[in-house]
Amino acid sequence: MGRINIFVGEGLLKDIDEQAKREQISRSALLQRAANDYLERARAAREEEKRRGEMQEACRRMDDLAKKLGAWDPVRVIRRARDARRRAA
Repeated sequence: MGRINIFVGEGLLKDIDEQAKREQISRSALLQRAANDYLERARAAREEEKRRGEMQEACRRMDDLAKKLGAWDPVRVIRRARDARRRAA
């Protein structure tokens, strides 16, 4: 396990020590837990941002395709395909 030294303000250090005492864990354990929680939230936020970007890109591509196809009635196309399958059966 690695070791680090950090500087924190007296008020923050007091709060850390009080919380560690309440949880009956060491200061180090509390700071490890806090760092892990922070990093997990940051990872989740990055993944969410990536998913959002991918959805925006998919929407942009669909909009581009709709412009390329021009005006058409998707309901009519689906009904025609459905009716053709019924006739074939």
